[in-house]
Amino acid sequence: MCDPDREEYSYRFWGIDQALLSELQEACSVESQWNEDIQSHVACVSLMNEASCCALLSFLSDHPPSPMDHGVYISLVTDSDQAGFSVPDYILHLLREYNGSLDVSFIMV
Repeated sequence: MCDPDREEYSYRFWGIDQALLSELQEACSVESQWNEDIQSHVACVSLMNEASCCALLSFLSDHPPSPMDHGVYISLVTDSDQAGFSVPDYILHLLREYNGSLDVSFIMV
């Protein structure tokens, strides 16, 4: 049996250019990697609590992205085929304010 359900929230940017990625890295803690398929960077900012959103919100207000280029990614790792989750208000605010995508991954172990 695994640990209790684990939810992970992150904000992803794909197709982000190097200059904008550098600015994002100055504002937030970012993981990024080169994606060969799109010939550009994919960057992720962890959003595990409301405080982690402050710098991201500031960045997004200065650099509003296209809805096709960003969004929230939620991952749920569980040992139950009936697990679920509630999306925190700070995540919903990001989606309402910046119109990004919402991608969800369920992994049963």
